[in-house]
Amino acid sequence: MTHAEEKRTDPRKSVNQAISFELLMAEKDKLRNVQVNGLCSDISRYGLGLTTDCLLEQDNILRLHFPVSELNTTLPLYAKVVWSRPAAADFKAGLRFVA
Repeated sequence: MTHAEEKRTDPRKSVNQAISFELLMAEKDKLRNVQVNGLCSDISRYGLGLTTDCLLEQDNILRLHFPVSELNTTLPLYAKVVWSRPAAADFKAGLRFVA
């Protein structure tokens, strides 16, 4: 078994944080904004790892609602799906923050 080459340029911190996000989906010639939940597994200054039951496609743009417990609020962040693949009954994805 071979391991994929590591492409990360910045260290990531392991986390186990529930997170919600919005995804713009095309459905019957209409666009609709879907609210989805997931689990953030790791984070760096450039992006994060996400596990969700929603199929994400490469280049999808997500609006993340990242919880900030000290302020009892969420911080809106935008991220682009860099990769996505099935993992057991869910999907794992790598996201890169966008401005």
